[in-house]
Amino acid sequence: MKLRLPALCLATVLSLSIGVMAQAQNNRAPAMGTRATPIAQIKDWFNKYDAIRRQAQMNPQERAKADAMLARGLSMFMPGQDKQQSAALFQTLQSKNAEADTELKNLPLYPETEQLHRGYHQYFQDTSNLFADYLRVQSNLMTTDPATGKPLMGELLNRKKYLEDLDVSNKNLDSDLRNRFKIPAYKY
Repeated sequence: MKLRLPALCLATVLSLSIGVMAQAQNNRAPAMGTRATPIAQIKDWFNKYDAIRRQAQMNPQERAKADAMLARGLSMFMPGQDKQQSAALFQTLQSKNAEADTELKNLPLYPETEQLHRGYHQYFQDTSNLFADYLRVQSNLMTTDPATGKPLMGELLNRKKYLEDLDVSNKNLDSDLRNRFKIPAYKY
C-alpha cells in the first residue's frame, strides 16, 4: 500500500503539470499570432490579390508588342518611332506595377499569405523601378545608378533575370497556397 501512494501522488502531479502547461501554451498562442485566419478571409484575400495581379499583367496585345520591341534590340533606344512606342509601353507598365504595389499594400497581412504577399510586393515594386530605369536609359544611354554610380544599362539584364526568378518563386508559392486552401488557380 505504501508504494501505491507515491505512484498516485506522482501521477496526480504529472497530470496537473501537463494541464497547466497546456493551458499556458493555449494562452500564449493568440499573443504569438499563431491563430489561423478564417478560410473566408483567405479566399477574399486571394480574390483581391488576383484582381491586382490581373490589372498589372500585360494583356496579350501588350505582350506581343513588348516582345516585338525587345526583339529589335537597340532600336528602342535610338531616336524614332520604336523609341517612342517603347517609351509609351514602359510608362504604362511602370505605372501599372506601381499601382499594383500600392494596392497590394492595402490588403490585410495574414500569416498564411504573408510570404506570398511580401513576394509580390517586392516583384511589383522592383518591376516598376526597372521600367522607370528603362525610361531613364532611353533618355540617356550613359545614365548611372545614383546608389552605385554604375551605368544603368549594364544592370538592366541582371535585374530582369532576378525578377524572372522572383516571379517563378512567387508563382510556385501561389500554387502551393491555392492547393492548401483549395482555391482555384489564377487565370488571366
